[in-house]
Amino acid sequence: MAFGLKILAKNGTTVRLDTTSVTETIVDSFTVPQGTAANITKTYADVASDMVLSVAILQISNVVTTEKQLVPTVSINQSLKTVTVTGSSSTATSQQGTTINILSTESRIIVLGK
Repeated sequence: MAFGLKILAKNGTTVRLDTTSVTETIVDSFTVPQGTAANITKTYADVASDMVLSVAILQISNVVTTEKQLVPTVSINQSLKTVTVTGSSSTATSQQGTTINILSTESRIIVLGK
């Protein structure tokens, strides 16, 4: 069974937008702060069981030359309908002996469903 919105075009015909559509629907979006080292897990129990989740990641913070910045890691569990984002926050020492911060960039996570 498909779920969705009934959207009408100007001429009155139905524009299809549901879980059987090829169109991605935005399910959620949230921001992961820069340097977040913890896991952030979101559960989407109310989406249709046949909906496949995916994500888009938008990097918000500027990359500076004195730091190494990484995009957070995202994992999706389709059966549990969960999205887990894992950031990083650590340091490393360069060959010259300089301490370099290694941080996850501030990112906007957009959860999509199809």
